[in-house]
Amino acid sequence: MPGRKKGEATQAVRMFQMVEVIRAKRFGVRYQELAEHFAVDQRTVKRDLDALQAAGLPIERERDEDNHVRVRLDEPGSTKLKLTIPECYALLATRRLFEVFEGTPLRKDVTSIFNKVVASLPRQQKMNVEDIGERIAFVPDDGHKNYEGKTELIVTLMNCALEDRELAFRYRSLGTQAREKSGVLRPYAIVLYRYGLYAVGARSYRRDWTDLAVRIYAVERFTEVVARSVSFERPSDFSLDQLFRGAFGLHAGGQETEVELLFSPEVASYVTARSYQPDQRSVLQDDGWVRLSFWVTDLTEVVPFVLRWGRHCEVLKPAALQDEVRLALG
Repeated sequence: MPGRKKGEATQAVRMFQMVEVIRAKRFGVRYQELAEHFAVDQRTVKRDLDALQAAGLPIERERDEDNHVRVRLDEPGSTKLKLTIPECYALLATRRLFEVFEGTPLRKDVTSIFNKVVASLPRQQKMNVEDIGERIAFVPDDGHKNYEGKTELIVTLMNCALEDRELAFRYRSLGTQAREKSGVLRPYAIVLYRYGLYAVGARSYRRDWTDLAVRIYAVERFTEVVARSVSFERPSDFSLDQLFRGAFGLHAGGQETEVELLFSPEVASYVTARSYQPDQRSVLQDDGWVRLSFWVTDLTEVVPFVLRWGRHCEVLKPAALQDEVRLALG
């Protein structure tokens, strides 16, 4: 009997301490963490939690993004979020959008944030979020890239961009002249474009960094990045908005050119339903055709845009774009 009472007392103390540990973890704690903390096996942890629940303690158990059970307390008066239905949709849309970045820390972190927000919702709202999850989807229209095995590389890029630190890199180019090159990069920012990640930064062709050139690199083509201890100062006149001003996609930096296109009545309503450039102008003509004009600093991605509309789109200017389209059509 004394041994049994001692065991019961030990369990009671452990269960009391377990409640305090769980309470201190706002977003919950895993079975394994509790087992390690109290030097017991996970079966003992589950048995203690069952006993606490049977005693009326509001224990909640949910699976996290890694499919591990996470335990938390749902006590009255604890901080709870309250989302509106549109906010629930926005939250779910964000999670769906980042599914195309599978294999990146962005995908994992967005999922983690989503799960933490849902975990802090009142029980009824959790049910609503799960229900709404089947009522919104994101369908990629241009494929997405493969970032398998690139997690550490992407984290290094992000950290160096945040901390203004140089990095040494190796990069694989594409095309008929594909080759691997190396150098030192001063990363300014990470850009998301067409479900892909790109690093924007300065590369110098001189050791004293007097000949800076801003370049854009596709993240999946980096084969190696190593953070250096050397820090740098971002140019005071550098601005992402300015860099991509007039950009039609990622290609930018050239002389501004006005593009003027004419669209047939069959597609006029589709064209006017979207905004392609901040300064665009669209004019509906008496014959039903739509004249669309905007300014760009590079024509590279305007060409496939024109070709996508086929016979329904005519290039009015510039002449260089007309030539590129004719060349593409053969």
